[in-house]
Amino acid sequence: MKKEIFKKGFTLIELMIVIVILGVLMGTILPRLTGAQARARDTGRVADMNTISQALETYYDDYGYYVGGATGSGITVGDIVCLSPNDTGTGANTITALEDYVDDFPFPPSASQETSSCIGGYVYIPLTSKGLDFNGYVLASDMETYQKANAIADADIEGDNAEDIRTTYLNEDLTELKTADDDDESTTIYMIIK
Repeated sequence: MKKEIFKKGFTLIELMIVIVILGVLMGTILPRLTGAQARARDTGRVADMNTISQALETYYDDYGYYVGGATGSGITVGDIVCLSPNDTGTGANTITALEDYVDDFPFPPSASQETSSCIGGYVYIPLTSKGLDFNGYVLASDMETYQKANAIADADIEGDNAEDIRTTYLNEDLTELKTADDDDESTTIYMIIK
C-alpha cells in the first residue's frame, strides 16, 4: 500500500481568497454598523445650513432685514418657514428670495426628515433681535447623531425673540444631548441663531 503523501486541507491560495473576501465584506458592512453614513448626512446638513446662513447674511447686507421683512411677504416674525422643494407657500417665496445668493439651493439629504413640522426641508424662523423685527433668524435641522447636534427640541421650535430661543434651546452639554438622543420625546437638532 502506498502511503498518502498529501494530507487533506486548505491550500495557501484558498486561504488568501477567503481572507480577501472577508476583508471586502468587513469594508462594506462595518461603516454601516458604526454610523458613518448618518454622520456623513449630518455633516452635509450642517454644511447646507451654513450655505443658507451665508445667503441670508448677504441678503441682509443688501436689504437691511432678513427674508420676510418686506411688506406683503406673507411671513411674520416667529413663523416656521419650511425650506423644502415641496413647499409652495412661504418656503418657496423664501427660496426664491435667496436664489440670487445661492447657486444651487441646498436641501436635506433625506426627503423624509422632519424638523418642527417641516418634512423634507430645513426650518427658517425670522426673529426679533435687539428690538427690531426681522433682525435675526433661526435655521434648524434634525440630526441623526447627537455628536453634530447643539440643541434639544421636545416639540416645535417656538418663539420670536433671538435671545429667548438661544436660552431655551441651545445646549452645550453633550451628555444631556446623548441621553436625549435615546428619548422618543426629544430630538437632537442643529441650530444657527443670528
